[in-house]
Amino acid sequence: MKLIHYEDEITRYITIGVVEKSMCMLACWVEDPDGDAYKKHLARVKEYIWVAEDGIKAHSFGSQSWDTGFSIQALLASDLIDETGPVLAKGHEFIKRSQVRDNPFGDFRKMHHHISKGSWIFYDQDHGLQVSDCTAGMFEVLLAFFNDAT
Repeated sequence: MKLIHYEDEITRYITIGVVEKSMCMLACWVEDPDGDAYKKHLARVKEYIWVAEDGIKAHSFGSQSWDTGFSIQALLASDLIDETGPVLAKGHEFIKRSQVRDNPFGDFRKMHHHISKGSWIFYDQDHGLQVSDCTAGMFEVLLAFFNDAT
């Protein structure tokens, strides 16, 4: 439970994915059905599950940072900078806001995590866990911005 609570806190109760979300939420409910951890999990369920016209839907969490990076690379490669300038500016701002600002709290190495300050995530800033290929992709995007500006 100590590891579950740590993962929950560093991901702001989004967890790593839809399967882990279900398991962590269930573990918190078993621990205390009226507890804060379970309630915080419930508040983030909408990240994964919702009711549509044709029934309940579920998905893994989004890939906003990943998608933004690829979209910016495509726009920069299109030679339509004048037409896409405002979109590129918004994408650049999102990339800056999505960068992980701090390492995980506490003894993160003991909790099986690495230094993450300065990296990028797959989802959004709330998730907070770095993904190495997202970080590499964002460096490519920023390098493309830099090269285009010079």
